[in-house]
Amino acid sequence: MEDGRSASPIKDLRNALAKETRKRQALEQQLREALILLQKTMKDREKFRNLVEDTSAVIFATDPQGIITYISPIIHAFTGMQPEDLMGREFMTVIHPEDRRRLQKVHERVISGDLHSIEYRIRHKRHGYCWVRSFSRPLINDRIFKGLRGVMVDISELKSAEAAFRESEKRYQTIVENIEEGYFELDLKGYLTFVNTSLCRIVGLSRDRLLLTHFRKYVSRPTARYFFQLFNRVYRSGIPATNQDFEVHRNDQRMILEISASLVTDQDSRPVGFRGMLRDITHLRRAEEERLELKEQLHHAQRIEAIGTLAGGIAHDFNNILMGMQGNISLMLMRTPPANPLIQKLHNMERYIKDGSSLTRQLLDFARTKQRQTAVIDLNELIRKTADMFGRTKREISVNASGLTATWPAKVNPGQLEQVLMNLFVNAWQAMPKGGRLTIETEDCQLDMKSVHPSA
Repeated sequence: MEDGRSASPIKDLRNALAKETRKRQALEQQLREALILLQKTMKDREKFRNLVEDTSAVIFATDPQGIITYISPIIHAFTGMQPEDLMGREFMTVIHPEDRRRLQKVHERVISGDLHSIEYRIRHKRHGYCWVRSFSRPLINDRIFKGLRGVMVDISELKSAEAAFRESEKRYQTIVENIEEGYFELDLKGYLTFVNTSLCRIVGLSRDRLLLTHFRKYVSRPTARYFFQLFNRVYRSGIPATNQDFEVHRNDQRMILEISASLVTDQDSRPVGFRGMLRDITHLRRAEEERLELKEQLHHAQRIEAIGTLAGGIAHDFNNILMGMQGNISLMLMRTPPANPLIQKLHNMERYIKDGSSLTRQLLDFARTKQRQTAVIDLNELIRKTADMFGRTKREISVNASGLTATWPAKVNPGQLEQVLMNLFVNAWQAMPKGGRLTIETEDCQLDMKSVHPSA
């Protein structure tokens, strides 16, 4: 009996110890699981923190009143300020004043559930503001607005690039609109996609009428066919092409144009259209035609002048022959009695010589195309021109006209005086059959009555 009673408490104690052991083991297992869960949670939080801090985008949160409750450390790269400098501040205080009203309207739409991104400027601690783009969403708990969560990225470089592009585009448009040449752009089908003011002026049509219409609408069939061949050659070769002296008619007026075209490609070097220049060269071609006409007139005048020079020389020689004949006839008349039947023949010959001399003068005046008018001229200039003309026809004679010092103008008949000078030069040339040097000098000289009075 005693052994049985003493054995029961020991068994109970063992059972109690076993039960406590199982409880302790269960608690230890729960503790181990809790520790594992805690470690995993801490690791996940660390991963999240590292993700937030390493990303280039700023993550931020505000309460319902717009007070910043969290902002990631990368904000320092945006604003030069640390997160603690911004925590507790109203978000709108860091926004550029010109952007606040627009941002407020967007936030009102975000709160109502209309998700939206927006670009605005935030304050920088040291140098003004930087551009950012942000995307926000509302935090709702039990249908109560608790604040905003969002991210923002720095787009300052993008904005600078956009500004530079707009400036470049503006400068490009200014240049295109102010050049004298007509500029156009076509798509691959031949429809005009851009024209400048000068092209509208050249073709006489408005921009609204030209845009989005096919070029063949405004040209003849042969012209359209030629344009197609030109653009097709540019499309196949990729080499710009130019055509000059392209003649068209506008309002019954003849126009001469020059067209040049090149291929337009996209980023993948695939053809997307054409661009080109249209130049109105009518005035240039007319000027060229006038220049050629004036050149021909100059050549004609030079030929006439050469004929005049030759006629002057021939007239001089012919006059010398006539004067020799006149002298001999005069001697014969002096020695022939009046009753001689030949006396009338001699008088006839004398008259013929005078007619020949008059005819020579008329021929010279006609060949030289000089009007018998007097004018006040610079004698030196006339002498120099006549000497140059003579020197070109008589290469064996060296003409020196450096001694022309007279300064007084004179009223003379330029044609007759030029004939006198030419006769003097021809006489000098004949006196130097083997060539020589002809020196011409002038000086101002005042003659008194004694000097001009005929001698007795």
